[in-house]
Amino acid sequence: MIKIAFCDDDLSTLNELHILLDQYRVERNMDITYAAFQSPLELLHDIEKGIRFDILFLDVIMPGENGIN
Repeated sequence: MIKIAFCDDDLSTLNELHILLDQYRVERNMDITYAAFQSPLELLHDIEKGIRFDILFLDVIMPGENGIN
């Protein structure tokens, strides 16, 4: 199973990524799960709790924190 995290402050972008990933997963019959975060602090909180992701997609321009730091 591949575990993916999306982090973007734009809800419409997160929804579009959800749709695209679901299409990809179904077309290739792959076991992929994902979590969506609107704040990098929410993502960091889950990572600190021990949740691990194989792939991170990070928005680099967000209020407060960003995907670079």
